[in-house]
Amino acid sequence: MQNIAILLYDYSLLGGVQRVTCNLAQLMYNNDFPIKVVISIRDSGVVNYEYPIPVEIIGSGYNMYESLGNVVAKYAVQQVVVQVEDLKFVYPIINHLNIEGCRVYPVLHSSPYNWIKKYYSPREYLRSPRHIYHWLKMKVYWKKLHLRIFRELVNKHGIICVSDQARKELCDILGMSHNTDRVKFVYNPVQMNPGRDVKDKINSVVYAGRLDPDKRPILMLKVWKQLEENYPEWEFIVLGGGSRVSLMKKYIEKRKLQNVRMVGTVNNVLDYLNKSKISILFSKYEGLPTVMLEACYQNNALVATLNDGGTRDVVVDGVNGYLVDAKKVDEIVRKMSVLMNDNGKIALEMARNNAEIRKKFDTKEIASAWREILTKEG
Repeated sequence: MQNIAILLYDYSLLGGVQRVTCNLAQLMYNNDFPIKVVISIRDSGVVNYEYPIPVEIIGSGYNMYESLGNVVAKYAVQQVVVQVEDLKFVYPIINHLNIEGCRVYPVLHSSPYNWIKKYYSPREYLRSPRHIYHWLKMKVYWKKLHLRIFRELVNKHGIICVSDQARKELCDILGMSHNTDRVKFVYNPVQMNPGRDVKDKINSVVYAGRLDPDKRPILMLKVWKQLEENYPEWEFIVLGGGSRVSLMKKYIEKRKLQNVRMVGTVNNVLDYLNKSKISILFSKYEGLPTVMLEACYQNNALVATLNDGGTRDVVVDGVNGYLVDAKKVDEIVRKMSVLMNDNGKIALEMARNNAEIRKKFDTKEIASAWREILTKEG
């Protein structure tokens, strides 16, 4: 196997792609892959993680392509795993790495639909007419551009998705068979031991992630408003930052919501997951929701909205949690009430069912899949 680098650009305040990149680097290191460097192109202020290997930082003060060439030469890199968060941004980087003589493996960290449609509701169009402009620009420009990039990446390099559902979506978008070997999926590794049993946890519901419109943060508060009166012994903990923090705080204050704790950006997400009983995620799209996978390992019951991408790879409706319709607030409240009920038997059963779900995320299988990809000729 030839020398490997991982390249990432992560704009999220909780460092989601950094987190999974750190896990992947650790997995490769533990399995004797010749991984030499992680190249991080990042905004300031994101959470930092400890990698098992040296990290080369390419900042805005450098010539990016010259720096990439230097790193490739310094570490004798022949293979680069590119963590794709912004398709248009990384596309020229992938082409440059190809010119440098590297084999490139693009990994999509979101649903492919994220790049070809806008997730606006009718109410958002009425509130902000500029969204109509954004929708039109996606329709006439971005969608065509992204589809072209997808096709070129698939033809030149192949694409790796981080969930089976996202893989199927990309095949459908490109009109390809689900059996094609040009579009694969490999789960992001999570290397941790299972957490405490639900019966030993406190009565808390946790959300961790960006607090932006695509995560539906106000929906979470609307649901909590209906729950809090019947479950005063429960607490709702919100981890993360984003554009909707101020709006959420105003909503909490105006409606006098009780037992809601806005914690902000933290490094110790797992501590909160390990103590809580329920984790929620109401996002419009996901690649593979890392926090829900981590919550699965921490033995939480899971509640998530049906969306584009890989949430359904982690949350199996009626087994380890519930998949709910974001438009049906009463349904969400009812399903969460079942889990928050005093006897807690259903939450306990679903949390324990996570053990079966975790089998498909076995790190040995993930390492084997990456070994096959990185050693394949051509």
